Amino acid sequence: MSFLVLVLAVWIEKFSALRQRLQRDGGWLRELAKLESSPRMGTRPWLILALLVLLPVALLALLLLVLEPVAYGLLALPVHLLVVSLQPGPR
Repeated sequence: MSFLVLVLAVWIEKFSALRQRLQRDGGWLRELAKLESSPRMGTRPWLILALLVLLPVALLALLLLVLEPVAYGLLALPVHLLVVSLQPGPR
């Protein structure tokens, strides 16, 4: 399953016009800039990391844990594909 997700994600990334519609990381970059410029949060990079990376990953893990009994296998494929496709790409 993981191999299939990675192959589909590479296909979307390289050969599909879906990339421009799926891969939008401007909101994350704006939030990162806002948190880094904050005097309270700017000195705490680990807290920024926890808010912008670890919290969404924990929510995704919880979602996949809830979906596992119902949507195991091919039914969970769209969730995995969406997560891998939404990762920020090279600039």
